[in-house]
Order: sequence, then C-alpha cells, then structure tokens
Amino acid sequence: MAAVVKIDDSGRAELLGSMHKETAKIAKDGYQKLSRFANAGVLLCIELGCQIDRITDNEAVADDAIEVTKLAAYWGITNTNQLYEWRNTAAVFCKTTDEETGEIVYDQSFISDQTQDPLVNGKCLQFEHFKHLGRVSSARKRTALLNQTRKNGWSSNDLANEIKGSVADTNNKRSGGRRPVIPGTVFQYVQKTYTQAQKLDNFLIAGEPDVLDKFESVSTDKADDKFVEKIDNTIGVLEHLQATTQRNIEILLDGRDRVVTVIENTIDHVESIAAEDSVEEYVTGTQMAAKIREAVTPKKKKKTAKKQLRPRKSMY
Repeated sequence: MAAVVKIDDSGRAELLGSMHKETAKIAKDGYQKLSRFANAGVLLCIELGCQIDRITDNEAVADDAIEVTKLAAYWGITNTNQLYEWRNTAAVFCKTTDEETGEIVYDQSFISDQTQDPLVNGKCLQFEHFKHLGRVSSARKRTALLNQTRKNGWSSNDLANEIKGSVADTNNKRSGGRRPVIPGTVFQYVQKTYTQAQKLDNFLIAGEPDVLDKFESVSTDKADDKFVEKIDNTIGVLEHLQATTQRNIEILLDGRDRVVTVIENTIDHVESIAAEDSVEEYVTGTQMAAKIREAVTPKKKKKTAKKQLRPRKSMY
C-alpha cells in the first residue's frame, strides 16, 4: 500500500489526469462532497465506500490499489486505510446481488434507516459504529450487537470494547486444548513464567520494526473480512493476555514481599546473635551463612580429655 502525501491544487490537477476515467469521475464528485462537509457523516462515508468498492471490483482497472491511493491524495486524505474502511463497511451493509439481473448493486437503505433512529440516550449512530460492526463476520452477531448498542447507548469505543471482549472470551474457550502442566514448586513456576514471557517478548520486539511495512504491502485481493477477523482475534487475545499478565505481576509482587520478609527475619536473627556476642564488625554473606548454620545447628558437647599430671622432678 503506497504512502499518501498532501498536495496543492496544481498537484491535484496533475493527479486527476493520471487517473483511470472511472476513478477521475469519483474523485471529482467525492472532492466536492468532502469539501462541503468537513466532518463527513455516515451516509457520505458509506456512499463513497460503495463507489470505492466499484473501483476495486472493476476488472478494467489494472491496479486498484494505486487508484485508491490516488483518490486519497486527491481528496486530501493522508491515510488510505480510511478509504478502505469506508469500502469494507459499505460492502458489508450495502453490497448485494440483484435477483433479476444478477448484477452487483448497493442498497444504502439499511444504513439510512439506522442513522435516523436514535439510541436510548438520544445520540445517533456514527460511522465508527458501523465500521466496528462490519468487522463481525456473523450477521446474527452484528444484529445482536446493534440491538445492545441501542439499548445501552454505547459509544463506538464501548461497542469496540464489547466486540474485543467477546472475541477474547470465544478464543479462550476455543483454544483450550490440553491443560498446561503447572510446575510442582514455586521455584519452577517462576522460572517457567520467566522463560515463556521472555520468548513472547523477544518475538514481539523482533517483529515490531517490519510489521507495519508488511501491513502497508497487503494486496487488495488478500485484504478480506476473514483477515480483519483474524486481526481482531489477535488483538482480543493480546488484551486478554495483558489482563492476565497484570494479575500474575501482582501475584509475583505479593510472593516477592513474602520471600523478602523471610530473608529479613533471618537477618534479624543473625543480627541478634551478633549483638549478644557484642561483636561490632562487618558481616559478609559467607559469615552470615555460617552464623545461621551455627544458630540452627545443635551444638555437640565437646569431650574433654583428662590431663595427666607429670611427676615433678626432685630437686635433690
């Protein structure tokens, strides 16, 4: 996916001349509407999304990804993902096949009806609501989520969080498999947790520099709803992992406090022994360990050998 840069009027005219004729027609129409509505409403996003979908489905257009990039530049949009979001959402809710002619048609009536019906809190559905709903592959699940959004007055962020939470719960149930073997001792548990966390951390850090570039190069023929669903599943799992990780950090912190308490109690014991001996000296780790062993090991009674008295020599 090519990068988009802002252009001036002369650059826009030059760009228009390089477009496919169908793209140029959409570009001029969309530019006028976007200029008229700085904050494009739901219906405008959907309408432009339908037109973009026609371009990407048009076999006469040699490289639809380049054409979409040109559209974004002409409209003054620096992120082509926004255009693909319009297209994907419009395709989910509007794209259908005419039963009589068998041709692809776009029916925006559902979106139009939904935008006119306010939520329980009086607010209206935004494009972001439909964008998040469009990423749910099940039509039945989309309907249920839409009803919940209306009933609860969810914002688009609330809806997105609900979808991510559902994905995480579903994924956890689905990925159960064999129950992992839990280490028998806390020492083994800490070591295994460290190893597993380090592996995942190393993998994610190693992938960070290139992963965004790889997303940019995704071709239009492979950018489909299933891939979007897979991304959402991965996000859901990582967010669930984040919560699980935080809980385990708290457990480990609590465990660390207990271990430190044990150590401090042992040191206090050694220091009390040292105080009794009235020895004011620096105690090394080796000396401390020796004192601990001495304190906890029962002292053996020493056998005293009887001294034999030597006969005194006579002075006479």
